[in-house]
Amino acid sequence: MRIRNALSARDAHIWTLRFSCLVLSALLGLSLWGWGRTQTDIMVHIPPDFTAGLSQPAGHVPAPNVYAFAYYIYQNINFWEQDGARDYPLRMEQFACYLTPAFR
Repeated sequence: MRIRNALSARDAHIWTLRFSCLVLSALLGLSLWGWGRTQTDIMVHIPPDFTAGLSQPAGHVPAPNVYAFAYYIYQNINFWEQDGARDYPLRMEQFACYLTPAFR
């Protein structure tokens, strides 16, 4: 009787160890899947105005950065070295990826 209880206890312990390994393998697979889906690059925009502090969510572009970028693009489009009639279409073609069709 004692041997039979020892064998059943051993079998029950082996079953719990196998179940624990299965659960840990599933958790490892889930964590690796989640880790693989994370972003590799996070763009952080630090605003020039510190009144709001530096607590910005990742991927949020503050308004001053948008206005500075738009001003930079507009300034480069309207910079003509010699003749505006010739240089303006070339500049519009250079910066076409930054412009909407309505703006063009």
